[in-house]
Parts: sequence; C-alpha cells; structure tokens
Amino acid sequence: MTGDQGNSPSAAQSDHWERQIYGRGRQLNRYPYQGVVAAVMRRFADANWVERRSIRILDVGCGAGNTVWFLAREGFSAHGIDGSPTAIDHARKLLAGEGYDADFRVGRLDALPWPTSSFQAVIDRAAVSHNARSIVERAIEEIARVLDRGGLLYSHMFSTADTHVSGGHPLGDGSYNHFRGTPYDEEGTMFFVSPRDIEALFGEYFAIVDLQHVLRRDALGGTVRASWEITATRNNKMSPQPTQPDGG
Repeated sequence: MTGDQGNSPSAAQSDHWERQIYGRGRQLNRYPYQGVVAAVMRRFADANWVERRSIRILDVGCGAGNTVWFLAREGFSAHGIDGSPTAIDHARKLLAGEGYDADFRVGRLDALPWPTSSFQAVIDRAAVSHNARSIVERAIEEIARVLDRGGLLYSHMFSTADTHVSGGHPLGDGSYNHFRGTPYDEEGTMFFVSPRDIEALFGEYFAIVDLQHVLRRDALGGTVRASWEITATRNNKMSPQPTQPDGG
C-alpha cells in the first residue's frame, strides 16, 4: 500500500495490493470508518464551513477514497495518497461523480510528495502497519514531517494481541507475511505493534492524547482480532529530513 516504484519493500507491498486486491475489485470501500469520523470531528467540530476549507487533511494509504470522500463532503481540504493506481483512479471517480474535489497522488507513504508542515491532520486507517517495520518507521517520520506542529494524527495499527499472528511467517522484527488460514491471507506484509513499540514509533515526534486497545473476540471460534487506535498531536521537535525514494 505504500510504494509505487523501484524494488524497495514498500514498492513490493504496493504492487501486491495493486495486483491482488484493488486490481481485482476488492476492498474498494465506500464509507469511512467510525474511528476516523470520530477523531476528525472531535478535533474540528467547532470549525465552520468557511474555516474548514483551509484545514488540510491527508489520508495516507487512502485506498478507494472512502475517508477522503468523507473529508471533502465535510468541507475540508482533502488529500489522499496510495501506491495503487487502480485505487486512486477509483477514488477520483468516486469524488468527481458527486461533485467533490480532492488532491489524490499515487506514491509512497515513506516518501510523501508534499512539503514540510503541509497538513493540520493526517489519517492512517491501518495503512502504515501493512508494511515491514522499517517502512513503518520511515512512514511515521514522513507523517511527522508533513504535519504541522500541534497537528492531529489518528493511526489505526494492528496489535500483537491479535491471535491471527500465529498464521503468518515471522520476519523477525514484528512483521509477518504469507498468512494462512487467517483474515489476512491476501494482505501481504503486516506489522503488529506491541505496547513498547508505540513509544518507540511515536515518542520522538508525537504526544499521544488517547490510546485505545480494541479486542474483538469471535464468540464461535475463539480467535481475537486486536488493534490500536492512536490519537496524537505533533510535538515541537524539528521535522526530520524528507525521505529519498529507493530505486526508480
């Protein structure tokens, strides 16, 4: 979901989502997720329609555009990036069909094509953690770079408490791939976050203001799907340097 060029791990993951998921018409979601809506509206509920036009919000790993559609519909300056050309094409058509405008890019989450401090909020709805740890780390640094100081980050990440981890092949850094017999069989590489990882990943550039550990137990099968909902604000530390894309 992150890459668009070269032979880097992020490019390989994007190619997987392009060929195996979006290119086959799968996961072309239509509506935004509840957690995303809640995070955005808690932060910007008092902004009127004129003010919202100047509030720039980026959805990283935007997929088929469901979150960007919501942002544009609510009057925000909406932006989205994904490594899948098919997903971005679908997203552009979705918004254009309803008369909304948004800035969509095909690109990488670990090399965002916007200047430093471009956005007042960034949304990551389980996109960043669909990568190996090294890509996750670089993507979070890039999010910190493009986010205004004091800006909002909402990130949904997979948790090590998820019992389906056992169905994947461990890569030795908290990342897994080649899942079998799980809901993640088609999703390529995934990174599962421990409580210790949260501080390691976000502590340098963010202050976490709300942290939810969501466990969904299958009452019939006994398995657990687990995730983190992380709400954070950008601190005042100087932004990291832009990431240079690998390959080309």
